[in-house]
Amino acid sequence: MVFPLVDPPSRQPARPVAAASAPTSPTFSIAADDAAKLEGNSGTTAYTFTVSRTSGNGRASVDYTVAGAQPDDFDGGLYPRATVTFAKGETSKSITILIAADTVIEGDETFTLSLSNPVGGAIATGTAASTIQNDDISQVSVERASVASNGDQGDGQSDDPSISADGRYVAFYSSAANLVPDDTNGTADVFVYDRVADTTDRVSVASNADQGDNQSYDPSISADGRYIAFSSDASNLVPDDTNGTSDVFVFDRVTDTTERVSVGSNGGQGSWQPSISADGRYVAFGRAHGSPRSRLTTGSSLRTSRS
Repeated sequence: MVFPLVDPPSRQPARPVAAASAPTSPTFSIAADDAAKLEGNSGTTAYTFTVSRTSGNGRASVDYTVAGAQPDDFDGGLYPRATVTFAKGETSKSITILIAADTVIEGDETFTLSLSNPVGGAIATGTAASTIQNDDISQVSVERASVASNGDQGDGQSDDPSISADGRYVAFYSSAANLVPDDTNGTADVFVYDRVADTTDRVSVASNADQGDNQSYDPSISADGRYIAFSSDASNLVPDDTNGTSDVFVFDRVTDTTERVSVGSNGGQGSWQPSISADGRYVAFGRAHGSPRSRLTTGSSLRTSRS
């Protein structure tokens, strides 16, 4: 028996099967709808943020916490924290942070929302910030310092104030005769008003408390309010004041002593318009009218007797 020869069927090379790609995991992101906002003066002010996810498939959730600013800046006095939950099909959710409005003068403050503990996705952008802008304005207050210790206003002109670094003490000169008891010299004196104690003291006096026999003016107070430099035409504030013109003196409010500092190395006298250093050690001053330039060797004085 003869069988016909038949060609075997041709074989095609097998096509490679592409590997199935893994599904992309959804991601969460947060953004501030209000990058900055005025805090307001009463009630609360709402700052909003948006949390979004890239896929609406299935349910998902992510936590958020708040940091920055101060706890009492937020409604309830605590840092907000909560969980954002997405239902099937939802891709964005809004978060509202309530800021407690106030009338306190303060600087701007920034707070940050941070995402954590994602379920049903990963975190892509995990933080967003917003700034609480202060909208409170300092209230200007004005008080009169040229008054007696009992609050009576002066019965004469007051001028040329000099204030200590902390604003507590104000030195000034005045022609008023009723700011302190026994002001009978009939001319201008230098005073210091204590804004905390509400007291006024005369400082243009001799170390034995005698009032000057002529006018005093040009006060300059040290940073702590202890030393007051001033000009005076009086001749009885220190011994041996014989020049018959203005000099510069420094009164120490701790020791209640007065010294003349406008004396040259050669004994020359006569100066005015002092300016005292913050610590009271140095006093700069100008030459008095009619005082020969040669009588003063320098325009400043180093107070070596300062305690």
